[in-house]
Amino acid sequence: MENLFFTRYRDIIKASLGIDDDIVDKLAFETSRRKGYSYVLKHPYLMYGLLAIITNILYPLKRIKKYGLITDKEFVLVSCPDSVFRTKTIGCIAGSLSYSVIYLPNFHFFSALRYNKYFKKKRIEAFFPTIRLKEVVAAKRKMNQLKKCLNVSKFGKEELIALGVIANFLIYDYVTKNILKNTSDFKGKWILEHDKFYFTPMVVNLHQMGKTCTMLQHGCFMEIDSDFFPLFCDKVLCCSERERNAYIDCGVNPFNVIVFGAPLQTLKEDNKEFLPSRKNCYELLILLTAVNDESIQSVKSVLSFVKDNYDSVLVRFRPRSKKKDEKLLKTELEGMKVSDGKSTLSEDIASCNKVISFSEDANVAVIEHNKPFIYVHSWLGENRTLRRDLPYATIDNYKEEIMKLMGQDFYSTFSKEQYRDIVGETDVEVLKKRFEDYIRN
Repeated sequence: MENLFFTRYRDIIKASLGIDDDIVDKLAFETSRRKGYSYVLKHPYLMYGLLAIITNILYPLKRIKKYGLITDKEFVLVSCPDSVFRTKTIGCIAGSLSYSVIYLPNFHFFSALRYNKYFKKKRIEAFFPTIRLKEVVAAKRKMNQLKKCLNVSKFGKEELIALGVIANFLIYDYVTKNILKNTSDFKGKWILEHDKFYFTPMVVNLHQMGKTCTMLQHGCFMEIDSDFFPLFCDKVLCCSERERNAYIDCGVNPFNVIVFGAPLQTLKEDNKEFLPSRKNCYELLILLTAVNDESIQSVKSVLSFVKDNYDSVLVRFRPRSKKKDEKLLKTELEGMKVSDGKSTLSEDIASCNKVISFSEDANVAVIEHNKPFIYVHSWLGENRTLRRDLPYATIDNYKEEIMKLMGQDFYSTFSKEQYRDIVGETDVEVLKKRFEDYIRN
């Protein structure tokens, strides 16, 4: 449902900011998806001003390229730095394609340092543009003019969220225009990791230049009521028929929805078969992903329940976040066996009879071993439409589901083909061929 702010003030917003109905519709949608009032939305000029100062000092010191001319590549990938490094898998499927990567600025600037090292090592051209203080000031002036035209004595929470979304758009619109100055002669395809919020100005500006863009859906939806709808890009490479049908149901032309596969779940560049390397040593393996504010309570609850009820248990952390997560879960882990990190994911799975997984990515390896498992959804207590075709547990039913898993010989097992039908193709060679065909044809 459209935020009433945009219904009431649509004409004023258009006239004051010089934007059209299409952009207003996009801003209204993004505002409707904001469930909370983040500090960035509440104080956008302060937060983005600080980000501008930090990155414009830090990046030159670390010899990070902010901008560069892009002309002869076959495609450009536009993404954002994050703690997970989702777009690292692009190297698995790009094959012989030539490409550049552009990371839009956000507050994961330390991740950007790590990404820069990775791409330099791989000899892949990557750019990390920054927000400039003058752009933050210019956006604030525009917003002050808009507020003056609105002539509202005091804004409520919904109005303030809407104003924060607009400010975010204006700031990233300046960044996007600076990026596109260096790509006027680029004839290849634009591939975007997402097409909302940080990415919306990129979609808008590409369309204004008469160019098309494609969203690469990295992983399958855990919920149908997704931030991916509606589609802002022209086309989407989605994971499976399930996602394709969801896009079509939301009004996207079937011609523009292409079933591609799930590159986020493609964890290995060599695509070797997972082979059991040791006999079962534990009854249960708990596979953790990076612990965050959303997931920590469910992780603590499951660990405590398992520790109180089962003895033969192995816990495996996501390697990159292991040190941090072990500190957060110190109490719950007391007395539990933790994987030393020397064994591979495949070896740890092979050593256990059954699996509790917090990591959707790691489910691929669990399926390869044909292990009974449940996936614990990290979003707690929220009214979400969860997918029903994977065995899952929430904070409300995890005890019951774990007891079912441990009490039955076969709780939930999938063949590779069944899992592919649910989450999409994960075979590297298949994805590589499909991606090359899409980029070059």
